[in-house]
Amino acid sequence: MADSSPNRKKIIEALLTLLADQPIERIGLGDIAAAAGVSLAELRGEFSSVFSILAAHMKEVDRQVLAAD
Repeated sequence: MADSSPNRKKIIEALLTLLADQPIERIGLGDIAAAAGVSLAELRGEFSSVFSILAAHMKEVDRQVLAAD
């Protein structure tokens, strides 16, 4: 991940795992925090919403694709 916080990586990976089983509309920050093994306060210290977590993932994917060129 471009932002190297261990919690950021765990949070993003937790969201992706949850998305494999349910739509984004059914996933809350508490669900993500629990799946990532972090407190809700720690999650909120990194991200403000479910969509900001998804945006961080998309930004990292873009960075990796551009770096491969």
